[in-house]
Parts: sequence; structure tokens; C-alpha cells
Amino acid sequence: QAVFAEVDGLVQSALDGYKVCIFAYGQTGSGKTHTMQGSNDPDSWGLIPRSLRKILRESESMRRDGWAWTLRASFLEVYNEQLRDLLYGEAGDPPKLTIMHDDAWGTVVNNVSTYEVTSMEQINLLMAKAAKQRAVGYTDMNAASSRSHSIFALYLTGVNEALGSELHGALHLVDLAGSERLDRSGATGERLKETQSINKSLSSLATVFSAKAARQAHVPFRDSKLTYLMEPCLSGQGKTLMVVNVAPEESNSHETLCSLRFANQVSQCDTGGKPKRSAKPAGSAATVPNPQRSSVRDSAASARNSERNSAAQRDWSKPGGVPTRKASTVPSGSRRPAK
Repeated sequence: QAVFAEVDGLVQSALDGYKVCIFAYGQTGSGKTHTMQGSNDPDSWGLIPRSLRKILRESESMRRDGWAWTLRASFLEVYNEQLRDLLYGEAGDPPKLTIMHDDAWGTVVNNVSTYEVTSMEQINLLMAKAAKQRAVGYTDMNAASSRSHSIFALYLTGVNEALGSELHGALHLVDLAGSERLDRSGATGERLKETQSINKSLSSLATVFSAKAARQAHVPFRDSKLTYLMEPCLSGQGKTLMVVNVAPEESNSHETLCSLRFANQVSQCDTGGKPKRSAKPAGSAATVPNPQRSSVRDSAASARNSERNSAAQRDWSKPGGVPTRKASTVPSGSRRPAK
């Protein structure tokens, strides 16, 4: 709850027509997934369910002022530098996913499943489905280690006919896989390949921030799928905040120090430019990302039947606003940005 108080205004910015990205960074086992998802008790919800609950409530409240909102959700992961649709449930192989950058929405992934949502129950169904498909595995440092970076995206379209105005916002909530030291994780075989891919993409993210801090003309966003996905919000087009998780044990002091140094580097980084607000005259709507899948219930029927009693109360603990020009950092459990 204390951490969400720091990002509340940033989440609101998505309803104001901005592209917003919140991501959790830290070593494996430091609690990133718990910070982002929390547990099934609403009082212990993480940033993802709290953010979505706020948007649903605010969008409903804005109806009194003449605003009609459409919310569409997608969930994917970056696993071994490959994009995987965590909500795909059709027969046959899923279509190839490609990244595109859009002026209104920021990052758009072609062919990814997107579903219109109107309630937390529907969102819980999607999250439960995604949790079953996300790559997790055992290591010496974490019995249920996330082996991929997951990205939950919510695309918002608000229309006010009386004002003749239309807003387009996007909220990307990213749970990064944790950085690992091979001598501690004991990763071998497929786990070793995953660890190398995770560390490489996190290294690419650090390189991007280094280039931004040095004001280099070229920023290597295309070095990894992760950084290419995050490019719009790291390029001054949107608003971005990083939550840094650290493990308190003395045995993790080296990783904690590295995480805090990275937090300090990011907190000093200007992403450049002024965040762009996507506001247009009503009727000149941007193309809705992947509109072919229109109903959560159509796609998730089988999941609903098998989990009718549990999906609505999903255990968020299972693996699965401060608008500024700077990429802010909020250490988990703290009320202040890292210095």
C-alpha cells in the first residue's frame, strides 16, 4: 500500500492520455513478483491489481462527466529473447509476434491476444491463465524463479462526445526476471541458458540507461527484446518508474549493492523530451491494438469452467505518481526515491 501511494499519480496519467511504464528490478528471490502481484487478499495486493482496480474505479467515476472508456489487456513474456503470448489459447501454433512503436499507444505487439475488460473478475481470469503459462523454474537461490520478463499491458480509450475529445493511454506493468550469479544459482542445462539470456537482457537495460545518462546520440534499444519493448517510455515519450527490490540477508549484500548502484544511476537519468499526451478530436480514433479478440469470456471459457471458484480470488503471490521527465526509482518498501 505504501509503495502504491508513490505510483498512484503515475497510474492516473494513463487515464489522462499518457504512456506509462512501471517495472520491478532486482536480484532473483528479492520479491519482485510479490511486489507487482501481491497475494489474494485485497489488502495485500501488489502494484498490478491495485493499479487496475484504480483504473476501473476512476474510469467508472468519469462516466458521470460524460466519458466512456474501453480497456483492453494483453500479457506476454520475453523468454530467451523470444516473445510469448501468455493469453494465447487457440489450437495450433501461435502466430509470430512482432514489436511496433505507435504514436498513440507506445509499444504495440502485433498478433498478441488482447481482450476487453470491465471488471477485476475478468482481469483475474486473464492473470490466472497467464500464470499457468509463464516460464518458472527451480534454482539454488529461488525455488520458483521467474525465467522470463513479463509485461502486462492495458490500452485505454476514452471518448467524451460532449467535449468532442478522445484520449488514448497505455499502462505497461513489467515484472523483470531477477539477475543471477551463476556461482550461487547453480543453474545448469536449460536453467543456465535462461540465466544467460536474463543477465544479457538486464545488461542491455543498464547499457541503455548509461547511454541516456551520457547523452549519447545513439541509444542501443535494439540490443534486446526487453529494451526495444520499453523504448517509447524510456525515450521521453512516456512516464516511467522503476521499483528496486533488494534482499535483506547479509549473504545478498553484493547483489543488494549492485541493485542500489543501478537505482542511483537510473535516478540521475533524464529520459529526454516531454511526455506526449495522446488527445484527439472524437471520431479520429487510433487503431485499437489487435482488436480481433473482443471478449475475455469467449477465450477464457475453459479456464473459467475449471477454475470457477478460484479464479476470481486468484492467488497473486504465485509466480506467474510522480510524473517527471526522469525515470524515477522507488525501492520496495520505501516511500522515497533512491538517491
